[in-house]
Amino acid sequence: MSGRKGVVKVGGSSSREGVEKVARSSRRDGGEKVAGSSRRDGGETVGRSSRRDGVEKVGVSSRREGGETVGSSSKKKGPVPRARKLPAPGVISHDGCMRKMSEQGWEEKDEKYDECEKNKEESEWIEMGPFGEIVNPWQTASQFRCQWDRLWSGRFGSFEDTTLIPPMRFTEKEPQFGASPKDTLQFFSVQLCRTRGNLKLPVDVFGMVAVRDYIDRNRNIIFNRTRDQCQTLSREDPYLVLTGPTRAVMARVSDPVVIEVELTVKGTTKSEDKYLSFLVAPVTIGNRSESYLLNYSFTSKLSTLEFKIGHIVSSVEATISVTVIDGSWPSGVRGVFAALATGSCPESTNSIDDEKIILFDSGSKKLSVTCDGKLELWRRVVSVESTGNLIVYVEALHRGTKLTGKHMAFKASRVGKSESDIVNMGFCKMKLVVTWSLISYYPAPRNSVATGVKLEAGM
Repeated sequence: MSGRKGVVKVGGSSSREGVEKVARSSRRDGGEKVAGSSRRDGGETVGRSSRRDGVEKVGVSSRREGGETVGSSSKKKGPVPRARKLPAPGVISHDGCMRKMSEQGWEEKDEKYDECEKNKEESEWIEMGPFGEIVNPWQTASQFRCQWDRLWSGRFGSFEDTTLIPPMRFTEKEPQFGASPKDTLQFFSVQLCRTRGNLKLPVDVFGMVAVRDYIDRNRNIIFNRTRDQCQTLSREDPYLVLTGPTRAVMARVSDPVVIEVELTVKGTTKSEDKYLSFLVAPVTIGNRSESYLLNYSFTSKLSTLEFKIGHIVSSVEATISVTVIDGSWPSGVRGVFAALATGSCPESTNSIDDEKIILFDSGSKKLSVTCDGKLELWRRVVSVESTGNLIVYVEALHRGTKLTGKHMAFKASRVGKSESDIVNMGFCKMKLVVTWSLISYYPAPRNSVATGVKLEAGM
């Protein structure tokens, strides 16, 4: 790869201004090994450099305290930093993966660098934590893709691949080992709460929102629209219509769940399309004994998105299905199906007990079913505490007036199915079935999922 200003190049013999080429044999003062051949007071870091607020950074592994970054001409003297232990392989930390990339070296072609730098301006964002605090940016979307390709493509396929892990993995019988009630994340809503610049509501939006967890590192889609199937967001209705996740989203302290957003505002022509939001962000959890609500806001160039998320402790996976067994849903009557999971929540404002998950809303359109009577829900997978309850609501409305409503409660189970009594809506009769499954953290490489290897007994 040709040298670039402010970039360390590995394994070469010549150098240019602002570029230092390094070998792998020298040792810093203080006894810490580095991927460089020169010795500097305070240590040296290796990676790609960017400048923000007058501070030179190198990847995410830059040392600031008493150190110097490669590609900067100034030298800051100070005490030699102590060597930092790298995280264990396979563990994502806020800077661990990018540091691992640095120690492996940037030996890819120039095209990879260009790909990483593409759309960087649009991907700048600020993270607001669950309590309104500002958190430092983690990675740009392009940096995250480069990192993912290096670390996970060999095991989990292409960056764009969606998860192959299905719901209901352990419904028929409890596996001998590897699966149990686990902590998960519940995505209640995603709201466009603010626009920036000259962007005004309403806007037609298309694109993708996905989450990635430890089990296979692939995309678990929660929103997906093509340019021909845009959703209109307005002041009256600023919420994305979520259609996922397709299985429970694993959460654990040592591995943050990654939110990935690529949303575009549709223009009059394709050339006039522009990014509404283009980012990746981690969602971390703590050791908690009770489920609780999280609110995350992410501000990018043109917008602020707010995610309402539940951390569900010791949970099982519930998959919901609805079948019309008699009659039909009349035209002109709006049908709304929602779910609510209750559990051991704290008595505070961040309880999940009042947060409904919209499974389906027909709006002004006719509620349609398949030839065998099944209703095609937008969402059907819900996380429920293993000692909690799942409540499913069905409402029929006409011109904003509620005609009838029913609700069914199901006690959480580790395996098997729960069936409701017949639900009589007056104009039709329905039956609800909830399929229960335990959840496994066991990593599932994409090739093992495709071939079915060890998915049932050992995961």
